[in-house]
Amino acid sequence: MACGHRHLSAKPIIPKLLRRHATRFRHRGAPEDIHSINAVKPKYGNNSRPLLVVADGCRSRVMPARPTTCGSDTHAQHTARQADYRQVPCESDAEPMPNRLHMTPPAHHQPDQRFHGIRRAMALTVVAVLAGLIGACAGDDTESNASAPEQTSVRVGVVEAWTSPVHQTLSLVGSTRAIDTVSVTAQVTGIVSWIGFDDEDIVEDGDLLVRLDDRRAVADLRASHARRDRARLRFERTESAFGRGAVNQAELDDARTGLDESEAEAERAEAVLADHSIRAPFDGRITRRLISLGALVSPGDAVGILNTVDPIEVVFSVPENHLGILTPGLPVHATTPAYRDHSFEGRLAAIGVQVDPLSRAAEVFARIDNPDALLRPGQFMQVSLYIATRENAVIIPESALVVEGARVEAFVIEDNKATRRRVRVQERFPGLVEIAEGIRAGDIVVTSGVQKLREGTPVDPEQDPDLESLGVIAGAPLDQQPVIASTRRATIIPPAPTRTSGTQDSDG
Repeated sequence: MACGHRHLSAKPIIPKLLRRHATRFRHRGAPEDIHSINAVKPKYGNNSRPLLVVADGCRSRVMPARPTTCGSDTHAQHTARQADYRQVPCESDAEPMPNRLHMTPPAHHQPDQRFHGIRRAMALTVVAVLAGLIGACAGDDTESNASAPEQTSVRVGVVEAWTSPVHQTLSLVGSTRAIDTVSVTAQVTGIVSWIGFDDEDIVEDGDLLVRLDDRRAVADLRASHARRDRARLRFERTESAFGRGAVNQAELDDARTGLDESEAEAERAEAVLADHSIRAPFDGRITRRLISLGALVSPGDAVGILNTVDPIEVVFSVPENHLGILTPGLPVHATTPAYRDHSFEGRLAAIGVQVDPLSRAAEVFARIDNPDALLRPGQFMQVSLYIATRENAVIIPESALVVEGARVEAFVIEDNKATRRRVRVQERFPGLVEIAEGIRAGDIVVTSGVQKLREGTPVDPEQDPDLESLGVIAGAPLDQQPVIASTRRATIIPPAPTRTSGTQDSDG
């Protein structure tokens, strides 16, 4: 080309642009027929030159192709073409396309406006939801920060954690039996003339139980007394004569022997008379009367069965692995279903010398106080044997516990604020618990109003007035707690005596 101008032809450029900008054409559309662009006529005049769409910055303009001959454009034609440029807006001001050729897509290549509308609506919805959540969180924080200074103190009942001895026990079962059981029998032959007892009567040592007809025994006693008196008189006279030398020594010895025999006969007569009165040999209960009034009894015939009542013996078996920590004198606490409101205290009396090869247990004997004669031989007993003592166990009321599943907690007051602490319960008692971890003696524990507390809640503490009505005395040892004494729990008996060197205390 002689003129030196660069000529722009439409057909070689358009396929190249389609390859380089296929993606943008997918969004903007594609020309109906890239090979028919020469058919596009400008609006001005009859000029049949093809039109080109040239990207210039962020705007696109449609312009005719330059002529192929130099100097063919006049100033008027150039002005007309400039006026005929059509401005096409860009999709985004953020993505200018300098010097890029773009063609107007046909209608069937236009993007689905409904699809773009749905996407735009979904995007707006997500933005609105996120904005709402952020606003709500900010509002909650604002409300929380605004309400925090206005939080008022909560009135709660509190108590100071204290210490008390706690006895570790070994729970067993056994049966009662009388320490002494005898059949009260007659010593002489006679007819029952009087009966002074009935079944289940409590008697004391020496009480008259049965009287036999003793008229013959009384007569024999009088005769023996007469013979004794006569023998004494004879001895006295012989002794006086012996002093004067009137009798010899042999006569004096005979007189003395006669006196001794008569006195022995009188004592035997007194014993026979006493045997006609049958008396109780010890304190106890007559379990059964075996005679009737007017019956003839002989020596050895039983008139009744007498058992000791107080103390009474409890027999139970202890596994052999616990025998090493048992010594006579250990405290024993026993209860029975027959008297649920009573408990019975005693001491370990003896340990069996033989272990049963089948059960691998040894019999152990305890003596239980039974002053009211409530227990009877053969009753079932639940026995608690004290094997160790924790002297300074931390005790708090059971109402202080907050149980959430397997988690046990309590609120402790620190600087007039509620502090939640996780605790481990060692042992439970009526209305009270022993705390192994989490609370120390002297800590102020919330016992009422815990349901109104959260971590850090300001509180107005006061001594819990409801504890006394529940039978709990704050600071008192377990053996002085009314709530425990009323249920006769095992922890109310005194500590065990000092153990021998072979005794092993459990750590508990």
